[in-house]
Amino acid sequence: MAYRITVNLKALRADPFGSIHRIDGNHRLEAAKRVHEDQRRAGQVRGFMKAPFCFVVLSDPPDIAELSEAMLFNLINSKALAIASEHSLNVLMRDNRPDHERFAEDPHFYLTRWIHDKVQGWPQGFYAAMGDSPLSRLHSAAAVLLRPDGISKVTQREMQADARQLFDPLYELAVTLRTQHERFVHSYAFLPVAAEVYTRHSEVKDGKGINTATERLRRAERWLREFARWFDRVGAENLPMPADPSVLWEVFKRDFDKRSGQVFIAMSFHESKTLNAVYKGIEEAIDQFNSAHPDTPLSPKRIDRQAGASYDIPACVFQEIDQSRLIIADLTDERPNVYCEIGYAKAKGIPFFLTFQNKSGSPPPNKVHFDLAPYRYIRYDNPLDLRDKLNQELGAWFGNT
Repeated sequence: MAYRITVNLKALRADPFGSIHRIDGNHRLEAAKRVHEDQRRAGQVRGFMKAPFCFVVLSDPPDIAELSEAMLFNLINSKALAIASEHSLNVLMRDNRPDHERFAEDPHFYLTRWIHDKVQGWPQGFYAAMGDSPLSRLHSAAAVLLRPDGISKVTQREMQADARQLFDPLYELAVTLRTQHERFVHSYAFLPVAAEVYTRHSEVKDGKGINTATERLRRAERWLREFARWFDRVGAENLPMPADPSVLWEVFKRDFDKRSGQVFIAMSFHESKTLNAVYKGIEEAIDQFNSAHPDTPLSPKRIDRQAGASYDIPACVFQEIDQSRLIIADLTDERPNVYCEIGYAKAKGIPFFLTFQNKSGSPPPNKVHFDLAPYRYIRYDNPLDLRDKLNQELGAWFGNT
């Protein structure tokens, strides 16, 4: 069916508020225009195929008309593609209708607005750090939270209840992590990744007292600290914002699982009974840690103990460090390769322990050189002393990561 519509443009122009907005079908109108121009050039003018479109006459003041237009676009596009324009989201934020009407129209934008209001009181700089597109970021986070296993969108009351239950812990995590991992907390990835971790990875098998709010926060914090170090190491804050930022968690988790148990041992390759005993002490400390933490076993990796075909040792060293969760570096003998490996690990954001054996007599005693002197290190008298002190440090490190 086709209609001929006549519009009094003169009257519309005389109306101080009136304006015509083509809301849908613009691609069809553009196609018709091009077909018509091609036919005129060819000297053949034929009838057009039916091309439905719609337009709306808005007679409100300009600011209200802009809101009405954005709402119409939201209603049309929400059936197919989500609104991603920062401008449209900003305009929609001016909608002052009752909450139940906004929820019924678009639960996704309703949650975006709810999150926007919630994070205004978060750690100083959190909202400002989102730059020129804060609503687009929050809109993206809302899409992640509305996945089938996430926040309920059946009713407005259920959505609010689920959102409150989730955002109180997320606020605590943002405050706790901001001191050491500010770039991550202020990044586009924090909200969706923190929600992913807290809702899906902070619970363990049922047991008395193991899923309390305090314990869940502690587990989520440990995971997020690991993620934040990886996030900084790969420069993820400079990557384009993915439609689903929680996909970064999947990438991190695969990388973490690959290297979760590896501990790189950096020490002198010089063969001696003393150094062999030192390495034995490190192994025994790791064995004791594994006995106390059977669910998170560690495995020492020492480059000169690898069997197989020849390989490029420097390249292999850096590759093994990249795949390690922790570095234990013994500074005995003051070997340059050990200092180099510590520097590489530090640049990559991989935590390290420094150990150092007390030695006296001739040749001159060992020393920790100035570039590592400010760092805390384990000073030991013999391999047994190293084993006991290192085991204590590993336990403390595990409790704080």
